[in-house]
Amino acid sequence: MKHLAIPIDISKSFRKTITGYIDREEAITYLIGQLGRNCAVSERISGSDLMTLAIAVIYDVYLKIGGRIILVECENQEKLRFFYENQGFRLLCSNIDNNLLQYVSTVKSLH
Repeated sequence: MKHLAIPIDISKSFRKTITGYIDREEAITYLIGQLGRNCAVSERISGSDLMTLAIAVIYDVYLKIGGRIILVECENQEKLRFFYENQGFRLLCSNIDNNLLQYVSTVKSLH
């Protein structure tokens, strides 16, 4: 899990989608970190299948302890942006601390 500061410049509707409230400035998220494929086994599992497995684990935890948001961080590369957007994630912002893009989605929308 990771603490996420919600940028002040996002719309109220997007903020409500993320946090459940229009005035909340932070959220605790499920972090999918270092999602990647090993080239030696890339023929056996696709990136989409790997994401599906990660979401299934998060959904199981979500049913037990709650939560709302899934966060992924990635480098600003077109291939990565395209992948996460096609998986249902929406760009939130660029993290100034580590220069990574932050994408979010709700657990319910991905399951």
